[in-house]
Amino acid sequence: MVKLYNIFRLRKLNEKFVFLSLFLFFGIVINSGVTYAQDSIASPTGNTGKIESEVIELEQGANTVNALKGRVSGVEIENGKVKIRGQSNVADKLAEPLVIIDGVQLPSGFSRSNGDRFSPLNLLNASSIESIEILKDADATAIYGGKGANGVVVIKTKKVLEQKLRVSASLAAGSTGIDRWYDFLSTGEYLDLRTKALAADNITPTETNAYDLLLWGDKYHTDWQKEFMGQKGKVYNGNISISGGISDKTTFFINAGYFETGTVLLAEPGDREKRINTKLLVNHRGLNDKLEITASFAFNKLNLQNRGLDPDAYLVNAPNQPAWNDDETLYWLPDNSSFVNPLRGKYAVTQNKETDLITNLQAHYRFLPDFDVMVDVGYSRNTADQFQTYSGKYLNPYAANAYKNRVLAGDSHNELFIVEPRINYVKGWEKHSLTALLGASCQTSHFAGDDLEIRDFPSELFFRNYAVAGVKYSVNSNTEEVKRASAYTRISYDYDTKYIFSGIIRRDGSSIFDRGNRYGNFWSLAGAWVFSGEDFVRDKLGFLNYGKLKISHGLTGNDNVTPFQYITAYAAATYPYEGQSGLFLKRVANPQFSWEKTRKSEIYLDLAFFKNRLQATGAYYLHHSNSLIGNQPLASQAGVDSYKDILQGVTLRSRGVELDVVSTNIRNRNFQWLTTLTLTVPDNNKITSFPSLENTSYATQYKTGESIHLTRLYKFTGINPENGVPTVEDVNRDGAITAAEDKQFLQVGCSKSSFHFPKNN
Repeated sequence: MVKLYNIFRLRKLNEKFVFLSLFLFFGIVINSGVTYAQDSIASPTGNTGKIESEVIELEQGANTVNALKGRVSGVEIENGKVKIRGQSNVADKLAEPLVIIDGVQLPSGFSRSNGDRFSPLNLLNASSIESIEILKDADATAIYGGKGANGVVVIKTKKVLEQKLRVSASLAAGSTGIDRWYDFLSTGEYLDLRTKALAADNITPTETNAYDLLLWGDKYHTDWQKEFMGQKGKVYNGNISISGGISDKTTFFINAGYFETGTVLLAEPGDREKRINTKLLVNHRGLNDKLEITASFAFNKLNLQNRGLDPDAYLVNAPNQPAWNDDETLYWLPDNSSFVNPLRGKYAVTQNKETDLITNLQAHYRFLPDFDVMVDVGYSRNTADQFQTYSGKYLNPYAANAYKNRVLAGDSHNELFIVEPRINYVKGWEKHSLTALLGASCQTSHFAGDDLEIRDFPSELFFRNYAVAGVKYSVNSNTEEVKRASAYTRISYDYDTKYIFSGIIRRDGSSIFDRGNRYGNFWSLAGAWVFSGEDFVRDKLGFLNYGKLKISHGLTGNDNVTPFQYITAYAAATYPYEGQSGLFLKRVANPQFSWEKTRKSEIYLDLAFFKNRLQATGAYYLHHSNSLIGNQPLASQAGVDSYKDILQGVTLRSRGVELDVVSTNIRNRNFQWLTTLTLTVPDNNKITSFPSLENTSYATQYKTGESIHLTRLYKFTGINPENGVPTVEDVNRDGAITAAEDKQFLQVGCSKSSFHFPKNN
């Protein structure tokens, strides 16, 4: 997967799709200022990728983390969610990275009522972010224990803490839309192709097998792309920040931002996404600057209304299929129960209201010249309220529909409270430097969610009045409270800024598991050689400004799973029996359920040439995940078909090569031209060991030596010229095609870097 960017940037104007831009700045000098730098516990030898605010602000879109696309190797962004170095687990949820914003951990994404995963990253505003850093290898993430098993996303928001009063504001407006389209067949080309195909197969067209030819013909032409995404959406973005000093020891920073964008998918008036972001930060220094206390409060709110469940539904529709009737109602093929008009998505409307509260208190005290102690106290609360409606116009009137209209509604909240004390020792003498960190972490998280499906309202005006619904189809509730406790230490030694060694040991405990399996020990070792500091390199390779080689190896654990699998669970029945509600078995207990573990190794090279105008980093990583979590089958008499368990002896291997190159072609005070190359060559998710796979329920799902993303399909071999029927390979050569014997494991899909090349109109 290769991404190549050329970025031309005028420093005085760097907004994207802007037709109006206003910047205000006021400065009143009060005293000399100080800038507060947030403490970091990341390893000095870890592999990280980082982008700064000037790049992030180029991404004026709905999902801020899209700024990472193509700019950090090994990072995949999809629907605002981040995946680092692929998926090292058999379950997609387990691959979610740890997200930290201004030192406060955010809860992982949680499910909406329609089954989608909500990511709290969607609430961020690009204009308020100072930097996004991705921690990848075991050395960089081991300090975070099981929480960072899938990588860590560290986000820092903007803060200018200095003594002089500073007020800044920005306002931008623009538009968003589709500027490139697929090159589809015209109506004439499509009719010619269909006619020739039927003739080649000796098929006589009828209104059953060729209604597109006989009923529609060339009377209609529908540009489905324009119908779906042909509109423009307006974009507004505004920010205001105030910073200054209350005294020479106390400074503050206040920021508020607003972002609004229209949608283009089946857009109707009112379909918009709106975000409000606020932040207050106060910093105080005392006791002769030995004590520093920082308190921050941030609140983010998102309101979203859009429609359409499948944005690609138009791809398979004929260009001569009518979209609308003369009376501006949806067209439906008469007496055809399976016919689908893709524009029915206009009548499936989703409304989301999401909030994000993040508070943090950090106290930093240097009680001796070489010792300092720090305490972080953080609290975050995320809420999601979803309301999804399906109008009667969404349904095919000629089909036997199970409902005449329906509503999916759900609300949930996720709270996290964390306390992390740590003590740091830094000692330098002659060419030596020693750093030691000892810390602990206590964390409590609470999740509660409810969702329901209700149907058959007498009028769609009553969609918010659940009491009048004809059918209460399903109601579900879920509550979870998880506690985690950890202790860790890190030691780093640096000789002459050329030879660096670090080690991390951490013990994690999680109430997700039963008593005998709650604790896990995880670690990392790393060594780095800054060879550009050697005399023979400086003498022979004068063009090399910086060069570092690093090797790391470690063990990480993962507890990002459905909690309390060691407890038998029951659920309330959806339909009462003879007027009485009851319970049914939903999950059987498994006391042996425990941590999922991954061994990570990496070789990393960092280079800079020609006065740092050319920078390159390369890495080779190798991950082996064992103790994988999967489903074990049960007999139907048990009441459930499977239970969660550790798949003993199963190993999943992920490896890959990453390369990032940045060249500064032109740089002056007002103009900068950068070229960025990002290359990722992954070979992820291969099963290298699965004892007795053929005797397990996974025999038709996985294959040793292949990716877990393989799919069992028939292998296409051509078209039978006698009857025009597709043919597939007869694997066992018995003359019969059966699913059990003739389906094969095939890799389906395309590389994202070569999926399609839309035509420019």
